[in-house]
Amino acid sequence: MSDSARNKKTYPTQLILPPRECPRWVRPQNDPGPLFYLSWGKRCFGKNPISISKHEGWSQLVILKGNPTMHVADQTHTIQAGKMLLIPPEVPYGWSDTDETKQTEQLTWIWNSAPPFLLPNRKKGVWYSSPLTASGIRQVVQLHLESRKQIEIADRWTAEALQGIRKQLDVEWARAQSSSLPHNDLDFRFELAVRWMNQRMDETMPIQQLQDYLQISSATLKRLFLLKTGKNPQKYFHELKFKKAKILLQSKGASVKSVAIAMGYRHVNDFTRAFQRHYQSPPSTYLL
Repeated sequence: MSDSARNKKTYPTQLILPPRECPRWVRPQNDPGPLFYLSWGKRCFGKNPISISKHEGWSQLVILKGNPTMHVADQTHTIQAGKMLLIPPEVPYGWSDTDETKQTEQLTWIWNSAPPFLLPNRKKGVWYSSPLTASGIRQVVQLHLESRKQIEIADRWTAEALQGIRKQLDVEWARAQSSSLPHNDLDFRFELAVRWMNQRMDETMPIQQLQDYLQISSATLKRLFLLKTGKNPQKYFHELKFKKAKILLQSKGASVKSVAIAMGYRHVNDFTRAFQRHYQSPPSTYLL
């Protein structure tokens, strides 16, 4: 959260559009929907700065690339890539850059009302900034794409669809603000992978399915597991599998056959051989 912007002069309330070649959408006058403005793509704020002004609605921006200078009344802030900004209508802001050749890539929404989650404790004149994780950025990019699709459809359901998109943006904002989510993208993917493995102990070779689940390549999956565990994913899965098998063998009433079936083996002998290779002792050793 940033300090309140102290207005030392009066700023106009107006929407200053970027150059014509920059993609954007402005709400038609007869459109009662929740979205005033949408823009995306590359900007060169060193060559085409945006002068300071207020806006009719709430600006929600994500900086994807670059580190432009944001002017908030009489203050300046360098905004790093990966930041999501939330700026209320009473706070005047604009953009510049010290390098005329440098490009910024950003996504912008301007909504007609404050986010509901801010209303109970809202302080007038305060703007907000929060870093997004890599997975959060991917989600926000997808939500902006969906916003563009909805304004192209422009039917009786568009306003409701845009409200749904905004709710999802609010969720990403809340997650970014939450101190209970320390995970970076690698941690998150690894936790998903391990959870997925634990749910498939009855399978023998699920790694191809895991790639499809995570939507990553075989090489990326291997790098992820080597980084987090020092082992390839298949070896790690086998360790989880036989650890679970050992626990099941020590359960009351268990048999080698019942555990073999639970672990996805069609033949008990195949399970016994694999278990013995892993623990250097047969599974019957662990039966109660």
